[in-house]
Amino acid sequence: MAQPLGVQLFLGCAFALALLLACGLSSAENGDSSEQYYSVTLEVEDRSAAARERALEKALAIVLRRMTGRPQVAAIESLRTALDQADRLALSFGYERLATGGSAINVRFDSRGVRQVIKDAGLSVWSLERPRVMAWVLIESEAGEVILDAASSHVIASAMQQSAAEFGVPLIFPLMDIDERLEMAPMLLRGLFFDALRQASRRYDTEFFLIGRAVQREDGVWSGNWTLSQPGASVSELDTSGEAENIARDGLGFVLEALSSRFALDMGGGEHVRISIEGVRALAEYAALLRYLRALDGVERAELRALSKDMLTLDVWLATSWEGFLDLLAQDRRLVPTFVVNLPEGEKRMIWRVRESPR
Repeated sequence: MAQPLGVQLFLGCAFALALLLACGLSSAENGDSSEQYYSVTLEVEDRSAAARERALEKALAIVLRRMTGRPQVAAIESLRTALDQADRLALSFGYERLATGGSAINVRFDSRGVRQVIKDAGLSVWSLERPRVMAWVLIESEAGEVILDAASSHVIASAMQQSAAEFGVPLIFPLMDIDERLEMAPMLLRGLFFDALRQASRRYDTEFFLIGRAVQREDGVWSGNWTLSQPGASVSELDTSGEAENIARDGLGFVLEALSSRFALDMGGGEHVRISIEGVRALAEYAALLRYLRALDGVERAELRALSKDMLTLDVWLATSWEGFLDLLAQDRRLVPTFVVNLPEGEKRMIWRVRESPR
């Protein structure tokens, strides 16, 4: 007996999905999402072999810092051999001429090799799913008070942007348009009014924000206070002093260590879960879900367990805990957990949110 057209279409989708999943899903870092973390550009004094060797070691230290969340990677003995032989991890390098007349070297490192070095050193890797951090920074000097914005050329803003790029921290400053200038008074930063700052940060689609207060003393030395707010975590603080560039770097190093610890991946294996996903109703949506899972840094492997008309069930091997996985998913909220009673032990239920272009 001939099957109804709707059943035929569904079975066709199921068969196509089964083919896509036949070899399993592995966490594959695509170039768009990971290349920025494994690539470094550095100015060099010349193009000699000796200068290149020094630059490669420095560049690898930057990549290891980004991927481990450890500001002082050069001091970690278990990474010393890799740093001394940085050329072995370099996939490619090339030179470019700078406007000043000097040269810079562009280096791209092997992501798998770097991660293996980190694993061998007994360290954890910071996931590539990194939350954007909103920077609310108040500057107090003889020139008066100012809240740094996205167009600021202040030395502390420039140093923060430079450190954020080096550390792999997605940092954003407020626009400080007319509405924000009326709403965000300096007293809100001085008094640490978290509710107001949290509400203002949501405009930029983040719940992670860094509050900074930098005060220049009469002798020219700066003192800085940094406060980091994360959803579901206690507020942490850091006091520092010195040159403007140094307190900016200290502030971003503070963020680096806090977030890399929260979003760390277990390179030795994480957790196995079974996830039933609602909201996947067409082959294009199946494919989008697969691409999404494949790109997630916290997913090592996923296998199709069951397929019905309105439910997709996968066995998923994570490189983190379930709580850590939820942290990663919260960055773009395309896959969200839902509470369902009487589920089989170990099974989770989630909803797939279809969007044309995920953030």
